[in-house]
Amino acid sequence: TTATSTALNICCKILLSAIGIAKTSILSIRLPLSISICLLFPTLTLLIFIKILSKYIKSINPKIPIRINTNGLGDLINKKKVAPLLKGLIDTVSISLNAPTAEEFYEITKNKFGIESYDAIKNFAVSCKDYIPNVVFTVVDCIGEEDIKASQKICDKLGIALRVRPFE
Repeated sequence: TTATSTALNICCKILLSAIGIAKTSILSIRLPLSISICLLFPTLTLLIFIKILSKYIKSINPKIPIRINTNGLGDLINKKKVAPLLKGLIDTVSISLNAPTAEEFYEITKNKFGIESYDAIKNFAVSCKDYIPNVVFTVVDCIGEEDIKASQKICDKLGIALRVRPFE
């Protein structure tokens, strides 16, 4: 309902401000179908927020699915396994695969962890399967049909769904 959506938006803004992550994260809420929390940095700081917010949301309506969108680099950022910390808190983790090869992934992301980060996101996704009911990789449709097919093969090998999303 609109009242619930407004209340959750206010609650989220208060929580974000209270734990000081308003400038390092993006939060978007789409009710009643899903709640999407986009993780940027740092993951562990946001884990506190996720725990508080997910428990609050599930106490209001346990049927509201909670999804985290992430770059999948949480293990590297935090130097520890992040997936076990998400157990029971979220319903779906959506990880940006971005490309079918490590070289293309690094060219797109230019992250500080280098080319090895591609294997790290795949390892993170596989680890998530043990703790989170739905694990999904995403690519954008503008990478081309050949790269989408190659990405699908990687996902099939890892047993993870692939969602091709529109470039926005």
